[in-house]
Amino acid sequence: MTSTDNKIVADGGRQGTIFCIDSADYMFEVNDNDEEKRTHMLIALKAMRTELNMKAVSGDLREMVGIIFFNTAKTNPGAEGLDNIYVYRKMVEYDDNQFMKGLDADLVKQVDGLIKDETTREKFFKDLGHGECDYSQLVWLIERNFQYDLKAQKKAAFVFSRNQFMSDYSQALIEKVKIELDKAEVAGIQITHMLLGEDEAAEHWLSLNADIDVFDSAAKLTDGIKRKNVSRRSTTTIPLNLGNDISLTVSIFHLVKKQELETGVYLNEKTMNIVKSKTRHVKQPTMSDTMSLSRIIEDEKSGAMVKRETVDISRIKLKNRIGGMDLEMTKAEFENFKRIDHPGLTIIGFKPMSCLKQSHYIGPSHYLFPKDEVINGSACLYRALHSRCLTRNVFILARYVLKTNTMPKLVALVPQRKGAPESNETDVEHEFYEGFHVVIIQCQQMLK
Repeated sequence: MTSTDNKIVADGGRQGTIFCIDSADYMFEVNDNDEEKRTHMLIALKAMRTELNMKAVSGDLREMVGIIFFNTAKTNPGAEGLDNIYVYRKMVEYDDNQFMKGLDADLVKQVDGLIKDETTREKFFKDLGHGECDYSQLVWLIERNFQYDLKAQKKAAFVFSRNQFMSDYSQALIEKVKIELDKAEVAGIQITHMLLGEDEAAEHWLSLNADIDVFDSAAKLTDGIKRKNVSRRSTTTIPLNLGNDISLTVSIFHLVKKQELETGVYLNEKTMNIVKSKTRHVKQPTMSDTMSLSRIIEDEKSGAMVKRETVDISRIKLKNRIGGMDLEMTKAEFENFKRIDHPGLTIIGFKPMSCLKQSHYIGPSHYLFPKDEVINGSACLYRALHSRCLTRNVFILARYVLKTNTMPKLVALVPQRKGAPESNETDVEHEFYEGFHVVIIQCQQMLK
């Protein structure tokens, strides 16, 4: 890699999620594996409601959510003229004051009305009716929403359906769906298919996605959505240096999300309406402008002729006291002095797992996942390194620099197996993520 700075992908911007729920007649059949004997539609609505509630409670103004019902007889203008698709809520909506509406409790209450009130639910879906849409058109609509309605950093879509959908599709239609799914993947949209009430996926679903998720109960469906969302909260993408100019790229994921207070808004004291405010950014004078002006003022005070001359910043020496000595450095040297290393992970060595103590875990760990989009072959090298570490029962000791101008940290890359769905498996083992977990090893001063 010639430049590591170009490989950094920061975590920022809006996060868009679209829930697509199948409204065909087979979705209203009772799930035999459900303890409450609910229909597949009710289970899907409940799982969506749980996720909406979590997003609303988090108070993250970057979260934008859309809801689409497909395989309906009714359509609306939000479907862009596509048949058998009904857009219940667009990702971007505006209030009466033309302010962008975020995800709040009102949407959760609307979904609660469909879940708890059987009369409201039956009337709503009776008006929608049943039909069959072209799934490639639905994927195209998802792409269009992310392309024109919302410029999002994170793009995700969850499709709730069953094996019966697309079972009568010809091979040509299946290939058409594959093309649209490939386009969505290139656009950075992660479409996850959730098959309800099934033990295994049908062949036409497996041809679209070999790792398709199948859920035979409501509890597994809720956990599956939660795991999918947690695994997408990446912080950045950095190189993992193995030495001898061998590197691979990994994305760093936070398995624990920090809960922050919702941003406040200004209200009119008398009417209690939201006050519309505008922010104007004013360009501040640079160091070159300041040095040029000070030179002019000094010449004017001395009575000499005003001479416009700009001082070369590179010739300015900065005096800093380091280690009891006064050192003179240029601005560029001082900036490089603060940057000990480029962002990335540099392997120092390997140590047996017995050297890693329980006291080293003083905070939540991060998760590493390879990214082939930056360096081809990263996933293959990552799996080989992970397999050998598990076989030899060792962990990797590395130097960790997350971003530019941040202090390097000593970390342990701990390999971890994925918990197998066995009868004696604990709830903790079920949440294991297969791969390397980053454990930050604090120095003695930080521990005190």
